[in-house]
Amino acid sequence: LAIVNNAKLGGLNKQWFKDLSNLQTLVLTRNGLTQFEKGIFDALDGLDALYLSGNPVGELDRDVFSHVVGLEVLDLSSMKLGTLPMGIFDNLYDLELLDLGENELANGLTNGVFRNLYSLKTLSLDNNHLKTLDTVLFDDLKNLRTIDLSGNELSSLDPQLFHDSLDLELLDLS
Repeated sequence: LAIVNNAKLGGLNKQWFKDLSNLQTLVLTRNGLTQFEKGIFDALDGLDALYLSGNPVGELDRDVFSHVVGLEVLDLSSMKLGTLPMGIFDNLYDLELLDLGENELANGLTNGVFRNLYSLKTLSLDNNHLKTLDTVLFDDLKNLRTIDLSGNELSSLDPQLFHDSLDLELLDLS
């Protein structure tokens, strides 16, 4: 199901999704969404991929993804996110790709925010004005293969930053 890009919806009603438990992919990119109603994605038990990029939400509730536990792809790029609440990804054990690029996370990456993302293979944090990254930020990302840190303001990286990411194949610092 793709709701037309650039539709300028403004908001979603969780009733739209109540009978769509078998839905696998939901594309809601660039629809002018500024918030997500509590429980908006709760009925989407079968969801594998969720694309929310380009919606100027600014912030997300800690529990917004707590019921879509089978997600493998989550695109939160270009959403003007300044912080990520602790626990927002806690139930996403199967997540393989997380795109947080082109947000405003310069000071919004708390240690532990990526905990439980044991299946994560690709993480995009490009163009977030990041200046530093704490040594333990990526500790639980043991299967990480690709990380995009391009377009940030990083002056140095701690040698221990990726010590748990033994499968890392691509690190983009351009």
